Amino acid sequence: MALKLKQFINIEWKNHERLSCKRQNFKKWLCNTNSVSLFLHDKVGKEIYFKEISSSNNSHGFLREAIVYRSNKPLIYAQTQFPIELTNKLTGLAELGDNSLGEFLIQNDQFFKKDMSFGYLKQFQQLPAEIQKNQEINKCDLLICRHSILAICGYKAELVEVFLPEFEKLFF
Repeated sequence: MALKLKQFINIEWKNHERLSCKRQNFKKWLCNTNSVSLFLHDKVGKEIYFKEISSSNNSHGFLREAIVYRSNKPLIYAQTQFPIELTNKLTGLAELGDNSLGEFLIQNDQFFKKDMSFGYLKQFQQLPAEIQKNQEINKCDLLICRHSILAICGYKAELVEVFLPEFEKLFF
């Protein structure tokens, strides 16, 4: 069964060579397949927390939307679509709540990222309201996004991450 995330309008997905970033260290990090959660805990420690804003079964599997925060400032918005067979096999995956997906998968030693592509989000009204009200986002023309296929326990899951201005500041 094909996976299906909520669609972001007008994102042209590209390979990493066609990605343009102000900070080369940010671009290099984006192309890395390591866990965002591990990076954030190493970089800023306990200030990081996760908030699930939506999770539901749909005709394509299980869809989860979450925001990663640092000190009440949103860093990353993420959507993940899992095949229902995977949520049945990997107990706890559909009940993560406000816990980190990356940390859960690392604890279960069951995943890696592959087939990453990148794009730019220009229509911010596609993001959840709690991100849109953030003043920093109104100063941006575009946000960098990463689309990844995750291989988990022999299944493929789909992940889209939107990197918000506060996250990019970690690379200055």
